[in-house]
Parts: sequence; C-alpha cells; structure tokens
Amino acid sequence: MITNKYLFLFIVFLLISSCNQKDQTTNKDKIDLVETSDEMSFALDSNTTLLIKALFLHTENDGSEYLTFQNDKEPEILFYDIKTQSLVKKILLDTEGDNGVGKTLGYYIKNINEIYLTSLYFPYIIKINYDGEIIKKIDLKKFTNLPLTEFQSMSFCYRPLFFIDNNLYIPQFINKGIKEKNNFIENSPLCIVLDTTNMHIQQSDFKFPPLLSIKEYFTQALGVEYNYSRCFDGKRIIYSFGYDENIYITSIENKLISTKPIKSKYIKKLSSIKNRPENIQDGIKKMNEIPLYGNLIYDKYQNVYYRICYPETEIDKKENMADIWQFGRKLFSIVILDKDLNIIGEKLFPEYTYISTLMFIRKDGLYICNSHYKNPNFKEDNLSFKKFILHKND
Repeated sequence: MITNKYLFLFIVFLLISSCNQKDQTTNKDKIDLVETSDEMSFALDSNTTLLIKALFLHTENDGSEYLTFQNDKEPEILFYDIKTQSLVKKILLDTEGDNGVGKTLGYYIKNINEIYLTSLYFPYIIKINYDGEIIKKIDLKKFTNLPLTEFQSMSFCYRPLFFIDNNLYIPQFINKGIKEKNNFIENSPLCIVLDTTNMHIQQSDFKFPPLLSIKEYFTQALGVEYNYSRCFDGKRIIYSFGYDENIYITSIENKLISTKPIKSKYIKKLSSIKNRPENIQDGIKKMNEIPLYGNLIYDKYQNVYYRICYPETEIDKKENMADIWQFGRKLFSIVILDKDLNIIGEKLFPEYTYISTLMFIRKDGLYICNSHYKNPNFKEDNLSFKKFILHKND
C-alpha cells in the first residue's frame, strides 16, 4: 500500500516531470534544416583547388543559373551550368600587361558582361566583361580624401559587393589611418558607397562596435574577432561580427537601426584570449578552437537568415591548423532566423564533414559543400554540395 508520504512524493515527481516536458516542448525549435538525398557535383581539373575564397550563384535574366567561383591556384573565374553541372566557361585574368588586373581576390557579377573584381592589396575595382577584357579601372582614392582600406568581395567571409540602384556598397576594415588615432576602431566606417553615375563616395555613419579595447586589440586579438559578414535583404543591411553575439541592422543609408542578440545555444560565452600565442601555428590553433560567430546569409526565397556559429572545441596538435581553418573549422552550427530576425531553429553539423564557408541558395533549398578534406568521401577533384531544406517541426 502506498502511504500518504510516498503518494505526495509521487505527485511532486509527476508535476516536475510534466513541467520539464512542457519546457522541452516550448524550447523545441520551430524549424529544422533537413538534409535531403539531392546532391550536386562539379568536376575540377588538376589546376583547380578546393581552397575557394569567393563562390557565388549567378542567375541571368532568362533564369539560367551558374555556380561561379574564383580559382585559388590560377587567375581565373569558373562558370558551371547548374543544370548540367558542367564547366562552361573560364574567364582568364591577365595579371600584367595592357589588360592586366594585378592580384585580385573576390568579385561581383552584376550581369554576364559586367563583372567587378576586387584587388587583394589596394582600394580599387576593375570592371571586366565575360571575356576578361577590362572595361574600366576604378581607383577609389582618386574620388575622395577619406582614408580607405583595401577590400575583397568574398564568400569565405561573406561580404560581397552589391548595388542599390547605381550605388555600389563597398566593405571596409578597421582603419588605422583615420584622424582619431586613440579611438580608431570605433571611428572606422564599415562601408563606403560609390555613386557610379558621378563617382561620388560617401562613408557610412555605422562604425565598428567596441568589441575590444585598443590595448586588447594590439596585445590579445587573434585577428578574427573583428571579422565580419554582411547581407542585404532588399531593405536592410545586416552585420555579424566574429566576437559578438549581437547582429546590427542598418538602413540603406548606412545608419544603425537596431542591435539584436542572436545567441547560439552551443556557445555559452565568447571567451577572449588572455595570452596571444607567439607561435603562428599555435595562433591558428586558437583561431580554430575559440567560440566565434561567422557568416550571415539571407535566403530571399524562404525569407529567412542563416547565421554560422562556431562552438568552442579542441583540435589535436597533429592536425594541419591552416587546412582546418581554410575548410571552415572542425564544428559549426547554423542559427535560423525568421523575417523579423527571431531565432526559430539551430542545427549542429557533424565534425569535419561540411565546409561552413561554401554554400549557396536556390529556390529549392540551401546547398552546403560536403567536400571537407577530412570527410571519408572526400575527392580532391570534385566539388560537391548537399541540399538542405527547411522543415517545420510539429
């Protein structure tokens, strides 16, 4: 027979269990990213590597789709037809001579005959056509007295160039050349805007947030804390920084509208480096291990946003730290945000399987590269992507 004492304890246990179950249901993700059986595979020749820094899906006005990316080994941009997954074009870039573009990293395709290259070392843009012929060189320093930094239109850190009407939005980095020497971080603009009709340049009101002090920046920073990603959703420009759980929503006039915390459930706390390693390899190891936030990408078809998150992890000293960094670290998750930038889900991906910096969006889903060099199915001459779709949880 159950005594009153045990009956009371049993009822309490049921109540606690019921509350726990309710909490779990309440906290359950509304949306999940589900892997499908669909896969795309693009054959690479021996002169093309998987160390890709700039990869973009381009859609022409007639609906033709091309996966494009810049070869890390040769000065060229490759075009693959999405339907056939076959190479249809290599834009060969001369680095020297009358048609020389110098050393470039990153690009933006406005249309098939209007492609903008970004320089690796200097603040200038080169407009070329589909045959790689230079249409125009734009040295931005000729059009402003503002101190400028070099910039790259990349996907590795997702911050491509983009147009709004005739205005070209160009990313900037922390600028030590500005007048406010004692506070150069918080006075460095995130963006400059080039009016391509009159070549007028205006810098953004929005500046780098104070994530680190000047002292910490010079003595403790690994160089990834101020890495940032930005995306344009047609109305707003949104920024995500490596060492900040917040995202920053700005207007097309580059004015801050609001700040919103978007915290990964896999990152307890962003922990700073007390003692920066003197050895380069140890520094890259730390870059691969500390918790960070990564790219922010807008899906215009589903009207959602994807924020890449890197939980804290440990890497075996025997591993090639540079390769792990190049292939998007060991472990990552994707936070899913709705149109109002509310968290509706988060998916954690298996270790050493997908490349967090190589993905593209189509109408039918999110394609994430699974050509990680530590993936058991890795093939050096193959760039492959698995399709993921949003699934509403019951």
